[in-house]
Amino acid sequence: MGWLTVLDYVLAFIACGMAALSDQRNARFWAVLCLLMLLLGAAKATAADLLLADLIREPIRDSALYGDRQGYQEVAIAGMFAVAAAAGALLLYRKRAARLPIRLAAFASVGLIAFIAVRSASLHQVDALLGIRLLGLSANAAIENAAIIVIALCAAIRVAPGWKGGPARTSPEGVATSRRSNR
Repeated sequence: MGWLTVLDYVLAFIACGMAALSDQRNARFWAVLCLLMLLLGAAKATAADLLLADLIREPIRDSALYGDRQGYQEVAIAGMFAVAAAAGALLLYRKRAARLPIRLAAFASVGLIAFIAVRSASLHQVDALLGIRLLGLSANAAIENAAIIVIALCAAIRVAPGWKGGPARTSPEGVATSRRSNR
């Protein structure tokens, strides 16, 4: 399932890149999501999140903190949720006038980052929940891939002709025409 997730990241990267090029009003937003999809996809392909977790885990194992790690993990996860909630609220507030695909992509991206952070904190209870399988798909894969697909679809909607913010329509002669009527 890992390579399917990497493929989802690549498709989201492409869709966000296209949205950044075609949606001038929100180009920076889509460019940031494009970069985020690239970084998260590369991290997934190289298992960098597992390496980072191991780098953090090793010194804790060697110290006296390891016995009390669950308490620290709970505090860390609560902190991650608080930061994600604050970041999500701020992002949604800043994008409150944007169309639904922008707000939905913002929500999905904050949720994706929070999910990855919590998964990396690796509480045994969290691991047990993420390992639950439904129709052959783990909760871990379902949550991560669903967020990526939402981001990719929202970007694709912004690129699609006929949608406000999509690419300019062209006449048969190849000349760009306005999306709005000349009232």
